[in-house]
Amino acid sequence: DAGLKAGTFVWTPEKSPTGPVSIVVSIADHRALILRNGIVIGSGPVSVEGSVTGTFAYALKAIEPDGQHWVRIELSTKKAGVSSVPPTEWQRYRAPEAFRRQVAAIVEPGMTIVVTPDSLRSAAAPATILESGN
Repeated sequence: DAGLKAGTFVWTPEKSPTGPVSIVVSIADHRALILRNGIVIGSGPVSVEGSVTGTFAYALKAIEPDGQHWVRIELSTKKAGVSSVPPTEWQRYRAPEAFRRQVAAIVEPGMTIVVTPDSLRSAAAPATILESGN
């Protein structure tokens, strides 16, 4: 909804109460979409410190007593590969604290986060999806 104020987010997990979770972060749109079973259950503002070149994904391998173990998968470079993600990587991403808490509550092994420098605003993903979670 174009009426959303800066920093606001939409969280409607009841649209899909169970199933695999994926997150798509558009650096151009400064927005994250949270999907469960391919259904948008949330949308919120996200910013990142530093540059983002190319598209990549994070995948959560495990949650152990010493923390979460993520890997980064390069998707758009000739140097495609997989590397471990240091905990400091997450400090680059900024989002409203309440939104972060909601997302953190549904994090589980197997989830993915795709980060792209590109906009998701197109006929396939109209602004209403990005802004309202509909």
